[in-house]
Amino acid sequence: MKKFSASILSLVTLLIVVLSACSSDDTITGEPQPINSDAAKSYTLTISANKGDSNSKSRMTRALELSSDGMEISATWNEGDEVTVYNVTRNADLEGSLVAQGDGASTVLTGTLSGEIAEGDVLTLKFLNPDYSMQEGTLEYIAANCDYAEATVTVASVANGKITTTGDAVFENQQAIVKFTFKNSDGTETLSASQLVVTVGNNSYTVTTASATGELYVAIPGFSGQDITLTATDGVSNYSYTKSNVSFAAGEYYTIEVRPELVSVIWTDIDDYENGGISISGASYGASYYDGKINMSLRRGSGLTFTSNVGSISRVEITCDHIDFAAPSGWSWNSDSHKLIWTGTPSASVSLYTGATSAIFDITSIEFTMDN
Repeated sequence: MKKFSASILSLVTLLIVVLSACSSDDTITGEPQPINSDAAKSYTLTISANKGDSNSKSRMTRALELSSDGMEISATWNEGDEVTVYNVTRNADLEGSLVAQGDGASTVLTGTLSGEIAEGDVLTLKFLNPDYSMQEGTLEYIAANCDYAEATVTVASVANGKITTTGDAVFENQQAIVKFTFKNSDGTETLSASQLVVTVGNNSYTVTTASATGELYVAIPGFSGQDITLTATDGVSNYSYTKSNVSFAAGEYYTIEVRPELVSVIWTDIDDYENGGISISGASYGASYYDGKINMSLRRGSGLTFTSNVGSISRVEITCDHIDFAAPSGWSWNSDSHKLIWTGTPSASVSLYTGATSAIFDITSIEFTMDN
C-alpha cells in the first residue's frame, strides 16, 4: 500500500510538472508582444540657433542690450536658456526641451525629446511662455519674462535615436519692444510715471515701475492699424494719450516720445498738497486745521483758493467725512459719495469759502479735473 501510494504520488507530481510547463508555454505564446512605436521613443536633437538676420532689429532674446545711440536692441543667448518643441505636423507638444550650450548671438541647442516624430515633420521651437499683461518697464524684465521667440525647422531624418533638420533654427521675436518717453506739452520737461497702462483694442498691458521714471520699456504683441491709448500716473498727476491707426511689427524696436494730456491731479495725502502743479492758499491753510497726516477740516468762515499752473481746472471733487448744514456757495454735496463738488467755467483758480453756515470735516482727498 505504501508502494502503491508512492507511485500515485509520483504520478500526480509528474502531472503537475507537465501541466505547469504547458501552462507556462501557453502564456508565452498567447500574449501580444510589445510593439516598438515612434510615439514611445526618445531622441536627441542638436541644432545651431541664432536670432535672425544680423542686420535686423529683431535679434532679441533673453539678454537684451541697448546700443550706445539708444536706437537698437541687440540680443544674446544665455547658457542654460531652455527651448520647447511643438510638432506642427502632428499637432502635439514633444516632451523634453533643448538647452543653450553657450552664451552669444548664436548658440547650439541640444536636448532629449520624446513623442511621435518622422521625417518631413515641421517643428516649432519656442523660447519662453510670456505673460505681457503685467510688466515692470525695464529691458531686464522683458528679457526674463516677455521675450518670446519662435523658429521653424523641418525634420530631415529620424534614425539611431537622433533627429536631424534641414537647416539651422532662426528665431524671430513675436512682440515689439517700445520705449515710451513722456514729455510735457512743449517737450521741454520729462514727465515721470510710476504706472502706465497701454490699451490696444481689447487688450491692456500694465506697467508698474519700482520708482517713477520718464522712460518705460514695454513688450507688446505685434498689431496693425489699431487705436492705442496710454494712461499714465505718477501717483498725483494723471495723463492720457490716444492715437489712431497705429501699427507695431513683431520683432521691431520703437522709440516714441509721447506728450500726453494732463487729465487730473489727485491729492490723497498731506504730502501731495502743492504737488502736480496746483497750489493751495488761504486763511485756513495751516497746521492747526490738519488732523493727522491725511485729513484736513475747514471751519465755518474759512476760505481756500486752488491755483493751477498746469492748465485750467474744470471740476474739483473734495472727498470728506461730512459737512455741517449747507454746501458752500457754488459747490454741491453728494451724500452718497461724500463728495463736495465744484463745476464751472474752466479756470486756473477755484475758490472755496465755507461761510457762516458751512463746515467741512475730515477731508481725505481732493481731485482736480483739468480742461483739455
